[in-house]
Amino acid sequence: MVVLNLEKRVSDLMKEMQNKEEEINTLRATVSDLIRKGEDREHVVGQLSEEVNCLKEKLEKKDADLTLLTTVSETLKREKLILKTNISKEKNRLQFSSLCSLDRTVEHYTGLPNAGTFYWLLSMFDAPLKYYAGWTVKCLDKENQLFLTLMRLKRNPSRQMLADWFGVSTATVTNIFVTWVSALHSVLVEGLMKNVPSREKNSLSLPPAFDLYKNCRMLIDCTEITMEEPGEIDKHNLVFSLYKKRTTMKALVCSAPNGTVTFVSELYPGSTSDRNIVEFCGVLDILVPGDLILADKGFLIRDILPPGVEVNIPPFLAQGQLTPAQVKETGNKARARIHIERAIQRIKIFHILEKIPHDLAPHMTQVWKVCAALSNFRNPLIRSVEDEMRPGH
Repeated sequence: MVVLNLEKRVSDLMKEMQNKEEEINTLRATVSDLIRKGEDREHVVGQLSEEVNCLKEKLEKKDADLTLLTTVSETLKREKLILKTNISKEKNRLQFSSLCSLDRTVEHYTGLPNAGTFYWLLSMFDAPLKYYAGWTVKCLDKENQLFLTLMRLKRNPSRQMLADWFGVSTATVTNIFVTWVSALHSVLVEGLMKNVPSREKNSLSLPPAFDLYKNCRMLIDCTEITMEEPGEIDKHNLVFSLYKKRTTMKALVCSAPNGTVTFVSELYPGSTSDRNIVEFCGVLDILVPGDLILADKGFLIRDILPPGVEVNIPPFLAQGQLTPAQVKETGNKARARIHIERAIQRIKIFHILEKIPHDLAPHMTQVWKVCAALSNFRNPLIRSVEDEMRPGH
């Protein structure tokens, strides 16, 4: 009985051990499966981490792109506002094209006879300009820069008025004006007026008043331009004109018999005598033997003229009155000399010459000479010469 019990106990233990071994094997398999799954998870986690990092980079890039797009959008809005403002200014800005249809309007604002003359003058400035202030003006094209310059010469509005009319700053007005005056001086004065017409050339358009003076090379006279009083007393005395009783600058004007201005001197202090201006301005270097000059009584210059050059001035009173011959001679000379006075008047239609402002003092000789050159663009001074210039004559 005891043996049977032991055998049964052994058999039960064997079964229990077998069951335990199965459980262990099952646990081993479970552990192996868990280990394998953990490795897979680590791999998945690694992949997910990479994807997360990639997504972070993409998000950061999108944020940067969004910031850039926002900045660009704000910039475009500002530029659009500036463009609208500029378009508004452009619409309200004074332009030559809006005024050029009528000759009298062109003449009023520019001193030139018509739009054709304006555009012909403009065509001489194809090359880039060297701007006075060192920076290029881009807000106005060349056409309206020339228009602004001529308007200041002819009408002489203030810099602020020009700035308002043309939609620019006063600094831009100064930059344009001084630049174009220098350019006009180079082309018109140093170029077109470089050579003074000879007696032979003058004879091709000699008015009837010069029948007795066929060898006249030029008529001469001096004119004065008022300037603002300088602060220094020594400069004030130098530019004070006893004749005008005010501070002035003085210049010599020479014209051909047909009224064309052929030579103008530099500007000299108003106290300078006519004789000294003639002697030092360079006009004597132009004259050749056989030339005749018609001048006023104040030009006592016969002794400083080159050999063979004559000056003809009205006769002085002899014994209190002129003889009949002298009266006739005086009348003949007056009819001829009136043309130099008219030529000077045509120069002075440019109102900037009415009074020289301090800010233009360094450039005033160029301004003066440019105005003289521009006066030649107007219609012929003498009607008989104009008639001869018409087709069919």
